[in-house]
Amino acid sequence: IFIKGNGLRVLESYVLLERIRRDCVVLREAQILDKQGNLLQRRILREFNTVWNIKRDLLIRALYDRATELGARVHVDCPVGEVAEDGSAVIRGDRIKADLVVAADGVNSVARRELGLNRDVTQPRSGAIRLLVPRTSFESADMTREFWSGRLRVGVAPCTPTEVYSYLAAPLDDRQGAHAPINADYWASHFPALKAQGFFDRADVAGGVHVPSRLRRVGYV
Repeated sequence: IFIKGNGLRVLESYVLLERIRRDCVVLREAQILDKQGNLLQRRILREFNTVWNIKRDLLIRALYDRATELGARVHVDCPVGEVAEDGSAVIRGDRIKADLVVAADGVNSVARRELGLNRDVTQPRSGAIRLLVPRTSFESADMTREFWSGRLRVGVAPCTPTEVYSYLAAPLDDRQGAHAPINADYWASHFPALKAQGFFDRADVAGGVHVPSRLRRVGYV
């Protein structure tokens, strides 16, 4: 998860910044490259544009630990089946009254639908396979890189000393590009620079999950 200035300020207010810092990679630079590895754009991520990258489970664990330190009780595997305007919620058949209900249950929110707050969701045209791959000397620098090739993109960003968070983005109508686990030969044929680094060999055994997403399109190379 990429955490930027506003998120870092929130974590600081929770007295979590130092705890998060131990488990993350502070990204120093962001690059966009073409499929051959030629630099197209470079941004230095200085203090006023800081980006931290952390594994999701480590961030969740830090938030959980801090919440329980402050007296919160966390219940898992408790799907909300219904939410009413009086602040009550039905969880596994039991109706529970709350002072405040926060609908933070995603794009297909049960809470928003029950309260008539839902809006139509525009279906995405793109998606990405997200996965963690072993970090090698090719990713030794604490920087995020995004490679462009036609309608395809590959993002590579270290998130721990030994792992790299990656995404392989393609239009949904590209059956090979949208298939998980990845077709390593297909992706390698479009990104020779990453192929030479053995990236797709590492990604091929990493698995990954495909998620439809609203990815911005600035241009293609």
